[in-house]
Amino acid sequence: MSIHMVRQNFFEKSIVTSDGRTFEGLRDLDGKKFEVCEVTSGRGFLYFGSFNGEVRVVARDLSVLSFQAFDLKLSLLFHLKGSPVLIAVGGDADKDNVETIKIWNTENMQSSAVPTLLRTIKIPLQLDPITAISAHEGVKHLAIGLANGEVYVCKGDILREKAFTRSFKRIFNAQKIITSINFHPNQTHIFMYITTGHAVWGCYPDKQRVEKLTLDFPVDDNTHHVPQGATKNCAAVDKTGMLWVDGVEEIRGFIPDSQGKSLPFNGKKLLISAFRGYVCVVKRPQIDGEDVNDGASRVYSVTVCDPKNNLIVFDEAIDNVTHVVYEWSSVFIVTPQKVIQLSEMDFETKMQSLFRRNRYEVAISLAREQYRGSDGIEEMLIRIYKIYASYLYEKKCFDESIQQYIKTIGTLEPSYVISRFLDSQRIHNLTDYLQALHDKQDQNGRPLADKYHTTLLLNCYTKLKKKEKLDEFIHNDTLNFDLETAITVCRQAGFYDNALYLSRKNAEHEWYLKIQLENLHDEKNALDYISRLPFADAHMNMENYGKRLVTKLPEETTEFLKKFCLSNYTPAPPFEDVVYDKKKKQLRQKAKEYLQPPAEPEDFIHLYVDHPKHLISFLEFMDNNRNDLNPEVYDTLLELYLRDTTDVGGDGEVAKELNNKIMGVLKGKRYNAHQAVILTQMYDHKEGILYLFGETKQYQQIVRYYMEKKDYKAVVSSCQYYGDADPSLWAQALEFFANEEGCQTYLKQVLDHIDAKNLLPPLMVIEVLARYDQVCLSSVKDYFTRRQRQETQSILEDEKKIISDRNKSRSTREEIEKLSTQATVFQDNVCSFCNDTLKLPVVHFLCGHSYCQSCLPSADECLRCRDKHARVLSMARSHEQETHDAFMKRLDGARDRFGVVAKQFGFNMFDKHSGGSDDEDVELKETSARLRASSRRNDERARGLTSSPNVEALGSPIRTQRKQQQQQQQ
Repeated sequence: MSIHMVRQNFFEKSIVTSDGRTFEGLRDLDGKKFEVCEVTSGRGFLYFGSFNGEVRVVARDLSVLSFQAFDLKLSLLFHLKGSPVLIAVGGDADKDNVETIKIWNTENMQSSAVPTLLRTIKIPLQLDPITAISAHEGVKHLAIGLANGEVYVCKGDILREKAFTRSFKRIFNAQKIITSINFHPNQTHIFMYITTGHAVWGCYPDKQRVEKLTLDFPVDDNTHHVPQGATKNCAAVDKTGMLWVDGVEEIRGFIPDSQGKSLPFNGKKLLISAFRGYVCVVKRPQIDGEDVNDGASRVYSVTVCDPKNNLIVFDEAIDNVTHVVYEWSSVFIVTPQKVIQLSEMDFETKMQSLFRRNRYEVAISLAREQYRGSDGIEEMLIRIYKIYASYLYEKKCFDESIQQYIKTIGTLEPSYVISRFLDSQRIHNLTDYLQALHDKQDQNGRPLADKYHTTLLLNCYTKLKKKEKLDEFIHNDTLNFDLETAITVCRQAGFYDNALYLSRKNAEHEWYLKIQLENLHDEKNALDYISRLPFADAHMNMENYGKRLVTKLPEETTEFLKKFCLSNYTPAPPFEDVVYDKKKKQLRQKAKEYLQPPAEPEDFIHLYVDHPKHLISFLEFMDNNRNDLNPEVYDTLLELYLRDTTDVGGDGEVAKELNNKIMGVLKGKRYNAHQAVILTQMYDHKEGILYLFGETKQYQQIVRYYMEKKDYKAVVSSCQYYGDADPSLWAQALEFFANEEGCQTYLKQVLDHIDAKNLLPPLMVIEVLARYDQVCLSSVKDYFTRRQRQETQSILEDEKKIISDRNKSRSTREEIEKLSTQATVFQDNVCSFCNDTLKLPVVHFLCGHSYCQSCLPSADECLRCRDKHARVLSMARSHEQETHDAFMKRLDGARDRFGVVAKQFGFNMFDKHSGGSDDEDVELKETSARLRASSRRNDERARGLTSSPNVEALGSPIRTQRKQQQQQQQ
């Protein structure tokens, strides 16, 4: 394949001058002719060798130093590029036909001093003349080529060994004159190029077995290149290690173990030189493919080319060119009359020149070469990429333009590029750019693309229907895009598989379940996904999506929740490709600290709003397997059972079983009592209502329940059963039956029980009965007659006791008066303790008992009356210490409450510190008697009213009697 070379001038030609005159450092001096035969450079100096053995050294300031290297002749001159070593081959006058290799150290050389000769190597007479010489930059290998084709290599320190036989070894024989030897500058293992006029060879001299490698240029598609070698001075190695040699119509490049390349150069080559990234070719000019005046003309075409970029950077005809050498960033062309300098233009000038001719690829390549390893390389390249991309865009080369814009990512604002490629016809270019934008990251490792770029890229994929590209982007191991945006776009575009993959891989559980349930309607996979989640995540998602799952998969969801709410719950094996980022891990760890198995069933009750049967199954399972359930669970279960009673009815085995379940819940006593009462009343469950009222001791509610049901017999039975615990039930029953028609029998039973237990005073009974018109006299006549008789009998007994107490009090006063005013005669002769005759000294008590003094432990009290007095004092003391609550309790439980109050007055407990006299006590008792008499008279009046002939036997209202009684009392 032919290569087109582009011309672009990078060098400026000038003649080397010194003090305003042409440089004359190479002219003849003192009649001694100086004819340049060899030129080399290195370490800041130019070295010119003459046939007569003289060497002139030119410094940068063009000062010239001369020294005689050989007495007779100089045939080869070579200087290492990186080491201060100068090597020359020549002959001295005293050694006929013997060639010598001399090595100098040029490190400390100045304009006033000559190089230091380090070593001289004598070449044996039997060897042919040396035609090529080279040394490795490591100064450990020196190679020479002879006219007969033999090649010798010196290994070791070439600066010290002096004997040729000990240091040089022949490596092979090419059978042809050796035209050049060059070492590869960059190989890990030392590699050496060897050329003859017919072939190019290569070998690794350090290998134990040296092999000859023939490097033949590859065959072209159209023309067959016969392998050729290199003529003298037409072989050079550039900085990349490629060997350039002359050809008939081209110059050819060789590289070890690989194919080389060729550049088109017609004409006979005189010289080939390589420096930096350039190759300089000196050849005869041609017209119509023929050399111009091959024998007579001394005009040569000097061409400097850039093989990497296929550029000709200098091309001009120059007379009498003999040598070309590079130093001080300039190319020096040596002619017999003058030295011409080619100075390379500065970088900016070269860039401007390339920009003017739109050679941006060359500019990029040169920038990389110029700024390699420099901090400004990226900025410079970005500037060129942007200019080049804009140029291609204007030329409508959109594919090439977007590739250049891609190289500006990270520097050029993406919105600028995106805006230029928003046209639908260039959407594929925009896709390439957005893909590259997502692949790039900033210095902190964060993607350069934001969520809007991700949205645009995914939309491009969907518009172009590039499913494979979309899959490749989504399944990338590196998350270089906004996750939520990618999931949203894939979901909206209908690529549910990709959205599910992103959600599952990045632990976006909510997104995964949304897609499964709302888009794919795949509840089974959604439930399976939840079962694989960690407990905290599963709990949250069941609360959010459980209702949908219960609706579609009631059986499967209920079975999962049964396991989920047990303490031994273990999730199913998780997905292997799930990735948690750092922040998400922290949030899940925090949730895990607050949420630990088991889950609470009440958290999922709301999921079963429309599925009561499955809820019953779930709650019954929880009740059978856990003992720490919340009362809310039993409240719900109770309500579900009660709701079913309305559908089942009250008869049958099913109803009986359901009733047993209800009572089982109630007897378990793990519910909210207030809520249970409301529920049983709401669904009118008789057994439950009565059980709860009984458990909570709401006996009045039980009686009221029977009253509402008009179950009169049950009302009386309830009062009998619970009356001892709450006597007020009978008053409630009395008022109820008083207001009910046709309940005279039950009213009589209630009145009989009130009378038997003395639960209400008659006046209160009258007051209750007087409120209702339905009460007949015949229903209450027996009660009032009996109560009147009882009151009369009680009054008579009280009067007798009053008379007895009054006589006893009077007798006591008289006795006290007698003891106070008269002497007491003690005539008892028998001791009241030992029943023996009294023996002096004797102790007499006013109570009439006498004792021997020896029989009394103490003379303070009578032994016989002591116990009686102690009982009285103890009783008085206990009444004094009795609290108000204890007194009221005793009063409420007494049948005769007035008697309790009167007895309390008798102990003087209501006026402990009054200090009243006996007369006052008598007056108090008389007042009490008057109160009793007044009460008796009132009862007689009431008794007279009930027996009056003016009152009808049946149906007479008691309210009228009560009003007449009140008027009489007034």
